Amino acid sequence: MEVISKSVQEFVDNCRKLVSSQIIESVSNTVLDISNMFSSFNVTEYMTSFKNAFSAFFDALEEARNNPRSFFNFFDYQTKLNAFHWAWPYDITPDELKALLEQATNEQEFDKLMLSFFSKKRVNQMCKYTLPLLPRKHKTIYQQIIEAYNLRQYALINNAIFSIIDNLLSVVLKDKGKTTRKGILQPIIEFYSENYRLADIGFIFELQMLSNNINLIFENYAFSERANIDTHKKARRHLSAHGLQFSNRRYDSIMLLNTITALVDNMIYIEPFNECLSYNKKQKRFFIDTKRYVVVNRIRKKVCIENKERQNK
Repeated sequence: MEVISKSVQEFVDNCRKLVSSQIIESVSNTVLDISNMFSSFNVTEYMTSFKNAFSAFFDALEEARNNPRSFFNFFDYQTKLNAFHWAWPYDITPDELKALLEQATNEQEFDKLMLSFFSKKRVNQMCKYTLPLLPRKHKTIYQQIIEAYNLRQYALINNAIFSIIDNLLSVVLKDKGKTTRKGILQPIIEFYSENYRLADIGFIFELQMLSNNINLIFENYAFSERANIDTHKKARRHLSAHGLQFSNRRYDSIMLLNTITALVDNMIYIEPFNECLSYNKKQKRFFIDTKRYVVVNRIRKKVCIENKERQNK
């Protein structure tokens, strides 16, 4: 019975991370009722109660699936946008995104939907929204990016966009000379996940989508081998910076413009890690290289969410 109770409790904990806050109490209580049944274990009564309890549980899950704003669906958005290589699209509602993702079965289909979604008016709105949020040093080149986009000079603007994203991400590095960007957001995501409740860090899904998107465009390639890009979108910072391969597609440029917007939107969660990340060459990964309390205090001040340990007191 101890093994069963432990397994059920783990299941409850996973439910708390997965489904929407509106239904979590119903789901958790249902599963805990199942756990309590094991103590008496009258087979006939148990099977009837078990069936009723799981019926309520699956009703709750169905409610979560139908709610575009539930954590259940945000996890689904994260998974699908990772496969399609997009950050959270600018100015899209969860309802709209859910509908689009249900229409697309592959990256190419979703890119086509994004071309329709990002009308000229929406792209202009996105750029107008993003410009004042950028550091002063990037404003001139961003304005020129907008002009080049309107002239359909996509190959030119993609390289300029890479430079802005590259520099914005460097804020978290202790060694500003480090040029690697792939995986740079992962230790930040892990820090939030390990130290805060999901209810307090709903932004973690969009941050993970942004991380997946950045990992794609900052993928490194061995110059001794022919680059093989097996995705619909071909824009890659490493290849274009060395003059090996360029993208002149509108959906690539829109994707990159959207990456900048998603990045500036999430800087409030990234900036507390200012000059905190180092790179382990042997493990080929970034890690937080500072005293933990420094980061925690910065987050409390800038993000205004409580540390999990403090909530448990």
